[in-house]
Parts: sequence; structure tokens; C-alpha cells
Amino acid sequence: MNCKDPANWKTKNPMEDVEKFELVRSGYSTLKRKTIDLQIQQVQTIHKNFPHVRFYGFHKTAERFADKHYGCMWDYVRCSRLPDGYFIDPSYGIFIIEIENYSRVDKQRIDDYMDWWLFFDGIAYTAIHIMEFNRFGNFQRDIIKETFDERESVEILKTTTIKNMEELKK
Repeated sequence: MNCKDPANWKTKNPMEDVEKFELVRSGYSTLKRKTIDLQIQQVQTIHKNFPHVRFYGFHKTAERFADKHYGCMWDYVRCSRLPDGYFIDPSYGIFIIEIENYSRVDKQRIDDYMDWWLFFDGIAYTAIHIMEFNRFGNFQRDIIKETFDERESVEILKTTTIKNMEELKK
């Protein structure tokens, strides 16, 4: 970490995201230690199963993705929501991860994500996966799965993990 306050740390990769999450959560004095430990465990479990999933920097990543792959930044509007985790890949689409322990996924939250996604899909087909994980960090269900791929979103996300691990070895 390169700053005194972990909340201001601009992470560069998923591993740093997890470290930042642990530091930020550990600094909360208003929450019970058991609650903090459970929240840290959720993120660690997701990171263990999907090491490329990010937990910070969603808006900047989405803007870079829009600019690089769609080039129409003049009408891009950032998402009004901030997911618990995400992964964006031009080949596999947009993965939004919601952990049920933080806040319930309701119709308004889903509508906000879908309105934001329409920017991408309106230009060129873009898959979206809105996934719900339980309070232990385990995949629970696909909330929205807008893709031609018939596999569950968790299986597609595992495929991207294998692909990213192979690319790192090169």
C-alpha cells in the first residue's frame, strides 16, 4: 500500500483490492468483529474462486472499456450503482457481482444496471451477467443472464479465470 489511509488507496489489481478491502473493513469500529470478519471472508472466497474479479475501480474500468471497445464516450453515462464485485471482458461480457449480505438486490438495482448496460448493448452485442453470491461468498444464482452462452454465469466466469491464468503464464 502506498498511502496512509487505505480508503484512498488506488488499487491496480484484484489482489490489491482484497488487501484494501481487509484494511478498510478492519478500520470500522462501529461494526461487530464477527460482521467484519464475515465480510472479509466473503471477498476472500470470491477472490479465491475467481482471482480476476475486482472490488474497486468499477466506474473507471467501465469508462475505459466503453472508450476502448465502443468509442462513443460523448453519450456514455456512468452506472448509478456500485456493485460489490465485477469483471469486464470484451469476449465474455460484463459480470456484476452482488453479495446478499451487503444490500438486497431489488428491482430498482437491477433496472439501474440494465439501463447502464443498454449503452453497450445498443452499440454492439454485449453479454451481461448479474450474479448473486450468498453471505459466505458462494455463488447463489444468476439474477440476469443476457448471453447466448447456455452455461451458468459462474461456469463462464470460471472459464475466464482459466483463460486469464494461462495468459499470465505466457
